[in-house]
Amino acid sequence: TYMNTTPSTNSLANILKNNETLSKGTKLIVDYLENTKEGLFHSLDVKTIIVRDSQNIGKGLFYNSKAEYIELGGTYDTLPERTFQYCRQLIEAKIPDTIRIFKDRAFSTTDSLQKVNVSPETTHIGWAAFDSKGLVASKNLPDTWMNLEEVQGYAFAYNMYDGRTVTFGPNLKALKYECIFYCSKSSACVTLVFLGTTPPSTSSSSLHTSGTFIIKVPAESVDAYKNTNEFSNFADNIFPIE
Repeated sequence: TYMNTTPSTNSLANILKNNETLSKGTKLIVDYLENTKEGLFHSLDVKTIIVRDSQNIGKGLFYNSKAEYIELGGTYDTLPERTFQYCRQLIEAKIPDTIRIFKDRAFSTTDSLQKVNVSPETTHIGWAAFDSKGLVASKNLPDTWMNLEEVQGYAFAYNMYDGRTVTFGPNLKALKYECIFYCSKSSACVTLVFLGTTPPSTSSSSLHTSGTFIIKVPAESVDAYKNTNEFSNFADNIFPIE
């Protein structure tokens, strides 16, 4: 099914709702979307969705879609809340390279997701944005976040697999509730590197693990980190960056 048009939000919603030819195994291609309603492609049962260009998309655009491949074109910097939430069959997602802000639950519960082009230049990660068992298995998220400023609760839930080293740049200001959460096994170990000389603010259980965190920070800031809120719980495992 190919739609070479720029329909209003309502007419597109009606086309998707009433078009009986949109069945499993088909491909939906849309040239342009703008000012879409919330959940426009909600639960759509097609194998591939390609939106070549878009702006001002609504929340939950692909919420609970059954697609295995979704491509979203555009040049904006923010991926709205729940854009891909509950897309459990999604294997690959391609989003605008300009995305720097991931709103709450953007990729939450994408159990099969193996590949997505998340920029290492991301600045904000919302609540449970990458709470995805698929991303855990694929190990697809960046290991270095140089421009990250704020991480909301559960943002990296289940994404800190054993043996991983993750580096946060000097602009990091805040780590919210259980935003870095994993190491479900007591033997697991994750290394966290913080390049900022001033420790980011933390909330209750910002760093949560059943295993071990090794934390590396600038040499001149070791004492500051050891005496800061949640970091103090791991004081014995805070070391200077070599």
